[in-house]
Amino acid sequence: FGGGGHGGSGEFRNGSPVLYRAVVMLTGWTAPLSAVTVVQDGVALPSVTAKPDGSFQSLVSNLERGTYTFFTYAEDSQRRKTGTFSSTMTLGSGSQNSISSIVLPPSLALSKNSIRAGDPLTVFGEAVPGSVIELVFQRQSDAPTTGDVKKFTATSSKSNGDIPDGVWNVKVDTSAFANGTYDVKAATALPGSLQSTSGLSKVLALGVGVEVRESGNGGPDLNHDGKVNLIDFSILLSQWGKGGVGDLNADGVVNLADVSILLFSWTG
Repeated sequence: FGGGGHGGSGEFRNGSPVLYRAVVMLTGWTAPLSAVTVVQDGVALPSVTAKPDGSFQSLVSNLERGTYTFFTYAEDSQRRKTGTFSSTMTLGSGSQNSISSIVLPPSLALSKNSIRAGDPLTVFGEAVPGSVIELVFQRQSDAPTTGDVKKFTATSSKSNGDIPDGVWNVKVDTSAFANGTYDVKAATALPGSLQSTSGLSKVLALGVGVEVRESGNGGPDLNHDGKVNLIDFSILLSQWGKGGVGDLNADGVVNLADVSILLFSWTG
């Protein structure tokens, strides 16, 4: 698929007018056999299943000309959600369009939400087989220092005996961690000639020397009241064009893609 195509209106044989509709093909990579969902302007479309090599494609059709925001995420074999990939594009009538080379972030989980410095900790999830996982711990601080960021890497499995393809884990040495709450996030770097890196995963919270009851940033429920409504929308708008908790797709800026994610989870 590529941009372009014919547009305008035509006629059926009985003379009734019809507007040519546009289509968008989304293709990319995630963990094998994951359920991949495309959300168009806050409405989820039927999921597709990634192939055993992690590749997927999803066709969105019957679109009138105009501007659309799409975001894509996946659920791995354990129903853990990845972070999202977002794209906004303007479609012409009857055009054929593509969003290609999407790399979804890895799914991410912690063996414990709260530890003491030096305690064992494993971080794990699923990703594209044979990809490199770049794992980051960043301590929440008003005045961050170099020591507040810890980085680790792992490689997801690929045809590795009894271990399913795409599984990865990191056994983290926490002895050098200072007390505090850490944001834990990861990205996927594809292997070989593909040479592409995902955005960031969902952010989890790890307490070192402090108690963390829930491992996560609350998603679109920005005020943590159990609902996604106008209050959360107002918080998001207050951060427009900047970072912060309203940056739901972790791309560094609050924009239309984050509005689409919030609307998808709307409870009223």
